[in-house]
Amino acid sequence: MKNNYHDMYFEHHHWLLKIRQTLIMLLSWCILLIPIIITISTYLAYRTNGHQGHFFWYYAEGFRELNFLVIILLFALGIIGVFCITMGYIQAQRTRGLTTKWPMFDMAIMPSKYTDEIENASDTWRVFLYGKKIKIFTPAKVNYYQ
Repeated sequence: MKNNYHDMYFEHHHWLLKIRQTLIMLLSWCILLIPIIITISTYLAYRTNGHQGHFFWYYAEGFRELNFLVIILLFALGIIGVFCITMGYIQAQRTRGLTTKWPMFDMAIMPSKYTDEIENASDTWRVFLYGKKIKIFTPAKVNYYQ
């Protein structure tokens, strides 16, 4: 299988590139993780009255915002959980044949000769808008409607 890409980071040599990109990656992770660690540690100290964690700051409005953020994130997690469990249940029922399998797309609006080759052609643009076929530009050499 021929690779159509290459990455100098994973090739032999290029040591300066590897060192520079690794340092940038480590710095980026530090910039991401340090505020998270500080916030979690402070919030943990707030919730446990200083028995666990460490107070990096003492702002009352900051703790109110964190309480609100935790509530919002738990609500979002609950919604995502319900959605995932529901979709998993529906797919399991469809796989077992216990529910009707509705079509994922309408064949009436998709031409039967429509293929990935036509989709990926650089000079072809097709738009499906509200179930109607709209031909913007099609080259003369390709006939979609045979």
